[in-house]
Amino acid sequence: MGWWIRGVHYWAAQCMVVSSILLLTLYISSIGSAASNHRSYLRALCITGMILALAITGYLLPWGQHGFWSAKIRTHVMSLKPVIGSGLERLILGGTELGHYTLKHFFALYAGWLPILFWLGLRMGHSPTPRAKGLSDSMENENSFFWGAQSWRCRVAIFMGSLCVGILAWQAWAGDLRAALRGASLSATVSFVESYPAARPEWCFLFLYQFLKYFPGPLEVVAAICITNLFLSWLVFLPTWGRSRIGRRVNQSILAFLCLGVCFLSIVGIHED
Repeated sequence: MGWWIRGVHYWAAQCMVVSSILLLTLYISSIGSAASNHRSYLRALCITGMILALAITGYLLPWGQHGFWSAKIRTHVMSLKPVIGSGLERLILGGTELGHYTLKHFFALYAGWLPILFWLGLRMGHSPTPRAKGLSDSMENENSFFWGAQSWRCRVAIFMGSLCVGILAWQAWAGDLRAALRGASLSATVSFVESYPAARPEWCFLFLYQFLKYFPGPLEVVAAICITNLFLSWLVFLPTWGRSRIGRRVNQSILAFLCLGVCFLSIVGIHED
């Protein structure tokens, strides 16, 4: 059953990334929740960042060719940051080259620091789940609602999510039993000598990898640092800009444009592969 447990771990991680991105998208696209609850939005933003960090660090832990060379791509992008880029890269790598010290650092982040920070983020106040407008007006009090219909909805959602993860891990649609009993694909063991041209980042970062292709040479800094920092600044100050009706419309328009751009770049990246 080891293959199935590994598959459950892999697909549950993918579903967790999707859920966190959908939660953040729901915050941004909602009319009033992000503007009226700045602290909850920032907490959800931090939790989403930590989940993505867990996905990044966990991708290297199988110590396969795909994860190894994909990590080299990510650390290269990290080194493009001015002033602190090279020092930050050496800190993450544990030296000048990606090796066993890097694996130890990633494992410490994945199994130690990031789960602690994630737990602390969840403990900071109530759960960062946006509530639909008018929902509080339709219930007598919050406790009776949560322990009533909402608790059953949570149970059904958890059961359906667990069922989907189990089906994805089993991969029953495969042609034969041997192909089905694989859980999650594994690449060959790391080879420091042979290059791996098929290395690609995780699916959630594939759009960024494709986006960097349009900025060759010195322009790579513009895409990896300037545009990325501009996007992060928009996310952080989004509730402030969304206090007015015009600001909310602008935020929703930017969100729609970004979603279309991410989907387009991801599709182009998959097609070119």
